[in-house]
Amino acid sequence: MTHKINAELFYETLLSAIQTRKKLGHEVAGPFHMLQALVQNDEAMEMLSAIEFPTKNLKNAVDEKYIYFTPPLPTIDQDGTAHSLSIDILDIKKYAIEAAQIHNQPELTFMNILTSLRDYGDEESRFCLSEEVLHCNDDDFQRFASDEWVLHTPRNKRKAEPETKDAKEPKQDNKIHKTFNEAVGNSQKILEIPNALKNRVVGQDAAIDTLARCMKRAFVGMKEANKPVGSYLFAGPTGVGKTEVAKQLAEFLNIDLVRFDMSEFMQEYSVPNLIGAGAGLVGHDDGGLLTNALLEKPTCVLLLDEIEKAHPMVFDVLLQIMDNGMITDSSGKKVDCTNITLVMTSNVGVTDISSAPPGFHQNTDSDIMANYDVAIKKQFTAEFRNRIDKTVIFDHLNKDHMLSIANIFVQEMNKFVAADRYNISFSATQNGLENMVKKSYEPAMGARPLKRLMQNEIQDLISELLIQGQTTDTHILIDHDDKKQEFTIAPGAPESPSL
Repeated sequence: MTHKINAELFYETLLSAIQTRKKLGHEVAGPFHMLQALVQNDEAMEMLSAIEFPTKNLKNAVDEKYIYFTPPLPTIDQDGTAHSLSIDILDIKKYAIEAAQIHNQPELTFMNILTSLRDYGDEESRFCLSEEVLHCNDDDFQRFASDEWVLHTPRNKRKAEPETKDAKEPKQDNKIHKTFNEAVGNSQKILEIPNALKNRVVGQDAAIDTLARCMKRAFVGMKEANKPVGSYLFAGPTGVGKTEVAKQLAEFLNIDLVRFDMSEFMQEYSVPNLIGAGAGLVGHDDGGLLTNALLEKPTCVLLLDEIEKAHPMVFDVLLQIMDNGMITDSSGKKVDCTNITLVMTSNVGVTDISSAPPGFHQNTDSDIMANYDVAIKKQFTAEFRNRIDKTVIFDHLNKDHMLSIANIFVQEMNKFVAADRYNISFSATQNGLENMVKKSYEPAMGARPLKRLMQNEIQDLISELLIQGQTTDTHILIDHDDKKQEFTIAPGAPESPSL
């Protein structure tokens, strides 16, 4: 049985190759981009020079081949999805790992990747690493690989080693940041969370009450000191307010919201984007998206939408936050996470719940909770689940909920730029709101279809009238013509529908 190989170096090199591809304006990253990334990597060149690898020949060949290099075209799936990685680039990882296994190495080295590029890369990579160019045969490559491993420092130890006096000091964050309790201010603010969130998010009273109890415990310190303020999984149907609750919590507590769509981190190569490229790689000094955001905004609601779509390696990063209240970036710098409120949303388990309209399904609340529990256990590892402080379940929205949401959406229009620019305000009749719901209600989709309908059938109509100069300095009443089956926009007195 072969042992597991640490492929961190491959991902660091791949991330650098993607950045190289972007700088060159190419659509797709391929093996030759990886070779270019290695040639531009000071750490790689220093190591290869130390084992007397012909780096000068390699650099000259890469520069020469680049002049005639035709970048690969994107591959297109049947559903029309275009990929930014060439088909063969992940094969480089596979064969690099095989090269490492030959030498019983626990992790990849630069020579492992070069060997894989030589044997399985694109035409340009194979040429630059050929015996004709480097004057090195297969025995030489094997010797180089053995010599590199002798000089090799494991990457986890390299990150832990202190920098020398001559090394470049990392940028220090000299800002004075408030703790969670300092940012919130006083206990009264915490006590007001339920009412404040319920006024903005409709139909999720039970979920909000659950969250509020957790926030009270965190505020008074009924938690371990080295943990985040809280780590919560928001589960439930799409479009019912999971993301909105996180947004409103941050706004009400007057702390920052840091949001990531985890569908952008589904692939292995995307994971280093969170914590930064490794030492010597392109973009190393730029840091990671997540670590930079938490350094800048250490007291925040960290919202990770659709967490189930994240690659398994992402959960290794999250375990650092949830277990130790910190995260380590690619340079070994530790980022404090004890003042973040971690919120992860998920649609896992929704398809297992009865698709009948809310209020008519036969499932009891305990049945629904059990279904979610089974689905969450199936999707997420025990190691991850055990570090979640609370799983908060969100319910479907019924038509009464949607009527209130429609009115909230109309009131939100009073905060639009156009309201101030044209000195206008908005309200809707009871009939107008009822038809908004009637024309958009889809139990499985929550409030999203309603928002789309308002954009397409109401806001587009208002925009047309404003451009024509027909509607300014007035109150606009939104109604519905039942005969023509269309919404109407006209000046009128404000109305307060009975919801």
